[in-house]
Formats: sequence, C-alpha cells, structure tokens
Amino acid sequence: MLRPRFELSEKWYLEPLFSVGTGDSDLTWEMFPQVIYQSGHLQFRFGYCNLNYDQKDNGDEIDISMRGALIGMGYKFQAYNV
Repeated sequence: MLRPRFELSEKWYLEPLFSVGTGDSDLTWEMFPQVIYQSGHLQFRFGYCNLNYDQKDNGDEIDISMRGALIGMGYKFQAYNV
C-alpha cells in the first residue's frame, strides 16, 4: 500500500492511496484519491474509490470493479504523553 499525504495549504491536503495485493483473489488493486479539509480536530473528506478484484478458478473467471464517490467526516484524536 502506498499512502502519501501532500499539504496543499494550511487546512487542505491531498491523500492518494494505491494498493495491490492477493489473497483469495489472483489480483486485487485499489485507487482511492482523497481531498481533506481539516479544521481543528474535525476532518472532512471528499474522494473517489476504484476497487478491482480478479479471480480465476477451474476455468471460471470473474473480474469485479466497484467505483464510487466518497464524502466523509471524522475526528482526529491527539495522543498526549504524560
């Protein structure tokens, strides 16, 4: 998985994500670019996800692609050393 984070300004970030793997599938890959607005501890995310899943078994083949927009809100916790 590759997940860099680029600061566009004081409150705006670009966080593209790219992952490749296997497991039960022959190949699974994901592209998930996000733009993040952070105000204090609140984060607002806007992005697009593209997930692909390829599987071949006994002559049968399946190729699934799931795509869609993302809008989300989160809270960033801060850890303090005491």
